[in-house]
Amino acid sequence: MKMLKLSLVSVSLGLLVACGGGGGGGSSSSDTKPITPQATKSIDLVREDLKDKVRELKTIKLNDGTVLDVAAHPMGIIEQNNVMGGKLRGLNGAYFLSGVWLPNGLKTDRDHGFITDTNGYQVDARFAALVTKPNEIPTSGVATYQGESLGAVTRGKMTMNVDFANKTLEGRIYDRQFDSGKKLTDIQLAKGNIVQGNDGMGFRGNATYAGHQGEYAGSFAGPNAEELSGIVGSQALDVEVYETFGGARGEIK
Repeated sequence: MKMLKLSLVSVSLGLLVACGGGGGGGSSSSDTKPITPQATKSIDLVREDLKDKVRELKTIKLNDGTVLDVAAHPMGIIEQNNVMGGKLRGLNGAYFLSGVWLPNGLKTDRDHGFITDTNGYQVDARFAALVTKPNEIPTSGVATYQGESLGAVTRGKMTMNVDFANKTLEGRIYDRQFDSGKKLTDIQLAKGNIVQGNDGMGFRGNATYAGHQGEYAGSFAGPNAEELSGIVGSQALDVEVYETFGGARGEIK
């Protein structure tokens, strides 16, 4: 089986694996290729003393030697075609990046967008973040995170309500649709828990979609949990990563 991977840190459901200071592998070089920057660069929204770390983790090295500088791209959905016989697709925050390499000829379920045939390649979703440290996450108040979600051929919006005092969170992924515009059912993110991983603060919980049971997991990102990013999958359906999601925190009340 052919294997093409981004040089980022992987996240699997049930086990929080995140990166606090690197993962992109090296800093930008003269050969670095930005992904068509437009508007405000995501790096411009990062605290000054953390910019070098974020640039490092957002420097993506592909197996063919290509280097992509995602920190130069605005926040939101990113797509880059004609990359090693496929395309890159992901979500870019100020302090996080989640992405996947998708081969040409990829097949997906017509009703839900699950990947059904990878055309002989292994598709690995990857995640990198400047993970919030245990002493940095708020310990009181509630806040709502708003953002986006992205699958192989799907996209939507995300909202997550976080109770820092009780270390719980819940939300949903809504306004979902195929890239073609066909509507999809919401994904409900049931009440889950804020947890501490080896590299910082994260979360996990159960998800439901169209009667199917699944799981979600991810990390808080930034020096004050300014963002969160995660994935939704289903072990029951043998779908490790169905959607990625991420967003920014509103005011803590």
